[in-house]
Amino acid sequence: MKSQTKVKWKFLLVFCIPFLIGGLCSRDNDEPQLPSNADEFVTWQMSVSNSYLAIPTDSVNGGYYASNVNRTAFGAWNSSNSKNVYLGWLALPSTGNFPAENFLLYVNGKNYVPSTTPLQVSISQYDAPGGYIIGNYSGTVRDSSSTTTYSITGQFRVQRSY
Repeated sequence: MKSQTKVKWKFLLVFCIPFLIGGLCSRDNDEPQLPSNADEFVTWQMSVSNSYLAIPTDSVNGGYYASNVNRTAFGAWNSSNSKNVYLGWLALPSTGNFPAENFLLYVNGKNYVPSTTPLQVSISQYDAPGGYIIGNYSGTVRDSSSTTTYSITGQFRVQRSY
């Protein structure tokens, strides 16, 4: 009986442990993997959805509006309209940290909107039209049809149209 137990342990050590270690030491799959040719993109990571929208397969458009208010906003969507995202904040065109004025993520048939606190937007690059707006955002969103909340983080690189 003891020799059968030793054989089982040896089997576990030789054949099973490498698979366990590979799974524990492998790359974290929570972050969406952008295509290598993605020039413009918006990503999001939350417990119910980790994904992105990116050019050339999807549409991304953004810019600075200075009519009555100083607003920067961008939107991204795919051709089937099965996922889209909109993010906007009030500020002069500059780098820095700002509360989001508007946010909407539609994915998997659900709308996600900010919970009681606005998302935070951090801008690391803000170029003139034709250049890029680069940054990230984070906060808490809720499913608009319920009170369930989710932490969300994301990154973006959007060409400034105007």
